[in-house]
Amino acid sequence: MYMSENKQDLLMIRYEIAIRIGQASFTEYESIIQEFEIKYLDLNITSEFRYSGFVIPEIHEAIEATEERLYTVTKIKHAMEQKIDALYLGGSLAYGEFCTVRKTSDVDLMAITDNPLEIIAYLKTSRIFPEEEITQYQNYIIKVLKSGQKPEVITYKLKVNNYFVGIDIISNATFDTLFGDEFLTDILNSNDSIHSIRVASTYPAADLFFKQPGVNGDIYEYGPSQNIVEQDGVYYSDFPRYIIQDGIWFSGLFQNVLLPKCMILAGNSTIHIKMIQFRKKINEYIFKLNEGATCVNYSILNAHPKSELLKILTNLVI
Repeated sequence: MYMSENKQDLLMIRYEIAIRIGQASFTEYESIIQEFEIKYLDLNITSEFRYSGFVIPEIHEAIEATEERLYTVTKIKHAMEQKIDALYLGGSLAYGEFCTVRKTSDVDLMAITDNPLEIIAYLKTSRIFPEEEITQYQNYIIKVLKSGQKPEVITYKLKVNNYFVGIDIISNATFDTLFGDEFLTDILNSNDSIHSIRVASTYPAADLFFKQPGVNGDIYEYGPSQNIVEQDGVYYSDFPRYIIQDGIWFSGLFQNVLLPKCMILAGNSTIHIKMIQFRKKINEYIFKLNEGATCVNYSILNAHPKSELLKILTNLVI
């Protein structure tokens, strides 16, 4: 593993390469890499290294892993566009394609629909997943819908090749509590509050602990999940939706999926307009905080568990 004197510069170079590769054809990848190797003869820019605790994969691994996952995402997108209320891509594939995507990286999707079973029909037409995987997913959703637990989020991971596609299904009403008027009223008024969200998953989350940064860089320690119920092999528990403490917003698990950058894959304009409004209001909130600040730098890039990594990926927008 390569150890650089200035890993920040190295990461910025790798991200610059990733941007060029994202704009090029497959046949141009090697020539782009060679161009940068000549430009930075004193640096090993292709090897794996660590930055702020995160592994930046070897460059060919990042390219191959990105290409493989983008193919899967494109097939799913084509199967769902013009049919589902909305479909978003988040995670490393949205903010770090050809740079931070590894061979072990999941694909992170958020599907907005009031009819979870319609997802099954669309995934079948994508012809990406083995029939057994689709059948298991369908049986899982049916169990959740019949459980009487009424979760707001249905999470699941489907295996394709050597990685997983995670799909978080949420209703239109739940989307509004995460990104709509209810959340925006809380955050713009700096209403101190703790909000949880009921989640269905295939695993118990009693040991879920993670450190969530706020927009000022302060840390709120989430976990463990609460009110865990197991029913017919499905676990229902309360996860953090978001928290506002002393006027500072700490985002929750599912807000993190789409922050600070996401890709719109499919859906109707109404939901996409809400997301645009969400980003606009977040900017207003950040501006309001910074207006009265003397030394603290408030930023949306602070409010993510991977904030130190994301600050270097300078092409990010909110």
